[in-house]
Amino acid sequence: MKILKLHIENFGKLTDFSCQFNEGLNQFVEENGWGKSTLATFINSMFYGLEASGRKKDYEAERSKYSPWQGGIYGGNLTFETKENVYTIYRTFGKTPEQDTFQLYNETLKQISQDFSENIGEELFGVGKETFSISSFFGQAVLGFGLTDEAVSNLAGLEKFKNDAESVDKALNLIEKRRKELVANPPKKTELIQISKSLNNLSVTISLKESKAKDLKETLSSLQKEKERLELKNKIDENERKNTINKINEQNFLQQELNQKNLQLNNILLAKNKKNDKKNSGKFSLLTISLCFAMAILFVVLGVTAIVNYIMAYVFAGIFAVAGFFVFFIKKSNISNKEDYDSAEENRLKKDIENLSAKLQEYQELNIKILDKPNDLLRDTENKYYALLAKYNELLGDLDQMKEETFLLEENKKNIEEIISQNEKRINLLKLTANYLNKARENVSQRFVNPVNEKFQMFLSKFLLKDKIDIDSKFVASIITNIGAKNIQYLSKGSQDLVAICQRFSMIENIFKKEKPFVVLDDSFVNVDDSKINSIEELIKLLTKTYQILYFTCSESRKFKK
Repeated sequence: MKILKLHIENFGKLTDFSCQFNEGLNQFVEENGWGKSTLATFINSMFYGLEASGRKKDYEAERSKYSPWQGGIYGGNLTFETKENVYTIYRTFGKTPEQDTFQLYNETLKQISQDFSENIGEELFGVGKETFSISSFFGQAVLGFGLTDEAVSNLAGLEKFKNDAESVDKALNLIEKRRKELVANPPKKTELIQISKSLNNLSVTISLKESKAKDLKETLSSLQKEKERLELKNKIDENERKNTINKINEQNFLQQELNQKNLQLNNILLAKNKKNDKKNSGKFSLLTISLCFAMAILFVVLGVTAIVNYIMAYVFAGIFAVAGFFVFFIKKSNISNKEDYDSAEENRLKKDIENLSAKLQEYQELNIKILDKPNDLLRDTENKYYALLAKYNELLGDLDQMKEETFLLEENKKNIEEIISQNEKRINLLKLTANYLNKARENVSQRFVNPVNEKFQMFLSKFLLKDKIDIDSKFVASIITNIGAKNIQYLSKGSQDLVAICQRFSMIENIFKKEKPFVVLDDSFVNVDDSKINSIEELIKLLTKTYQILYFTCSESRKFKK
């Protein structure tokens, strides 16, 4: 294809600018600041549009950089010819891609065309903007480039898989990004270190506490035996003490009973002593009896003599006679019963006193001694035992808690180690995947090594460089020496530019399968010395047989002869 003409309404510093183009070589020799790079960018933007402002600074963003300085409509049109038709592209640009407009007009049929969309560059040339920029669009003094996956696909003859190739590149970037994230931020690595430290500390503490618990258990065992010994001894002593107390109680009881018997005997003896005192009172009783009988006789006499009414006299006589007999018989009965009772009771008490005295004598001969209550040694031993038992139980509780904590930490540690292991597996898997994809891409790239090198060597031969230079599967040019491959950075800047130019043209020869593109050279030979300009001119003349070349330069010395 070839560009026929263009018109710029406003684009950067260019306004109301029109230009016609010829087949083959089109040279623009203008001073710096004229707008050569702006014109080259306009041509590119007609086919590929403008990038969004994105995150770049305004002066770096393509859309902002070429916004009209003087205002007005931002854009223009470009007419080009293909094998079948002539088309005119109309584009205007806004602050964002959404504000852009696009129209394609078929000049041959004189109608608006739907043959291509606003992605006309990709549809026409079969490559995206980035690949076009690293191949056919030679930026000002920028010849170095990186090979895109799309370019690799086209070079290898795998254009239909270019989306896959782009996906591989994106996948590799994502894989590498993810791998770096996993390496830089291993999951819970710090937590694992902390858990390990905690487990070590717990292990030491548990070991110390178990040793202390063992010592306490041995001490408790000794105290337990001593406590049991003292308890047995005190149990025996307590039984003896109880028996002794019982004997003492029995002795006291016998003594009390003996005292009571002696008291009763003393009372009887005292009563005997008092009998004699009572004999005089007995004479009084006889006088009373006699008096009663005398009175009875008196009243009988008075009744017989009729001095007193005989009935009354006999009544009183009867009363006194009965009273006399009553006193007589009561007196006689009391004295007899009392004497008999006192004599028997005295004998019984004396016998009891004799028996009680004998028993008390037996207890006195036993020499009974009351034992003390359980001694203080047992109490001290028990206090020590139970205090130590409390500490031992508390220590066992601490050990159980620490062992439970250890178990939980070990489980957590296992989980974290599993997570870390899985993370390492993911990292290794990402490495293997990346290696596999790189290997696959290298295998694809190797398909274009020989064809590209053939073109490269043909173009490079025009410059008669002394060094042997080859292009590898990554499209990297290297100097081949007797001691191995060396980077072309060892060449002069001018020679490096010549190598890059040959790389570019060998790429163009092999990438574009649909439509041969125009080639933009924006002052691309500023580093090449005058001795090589003639060789470059020969190469350009050779290429103009196939390609339309737009050459921009600011120096008449670098202008090519037609």
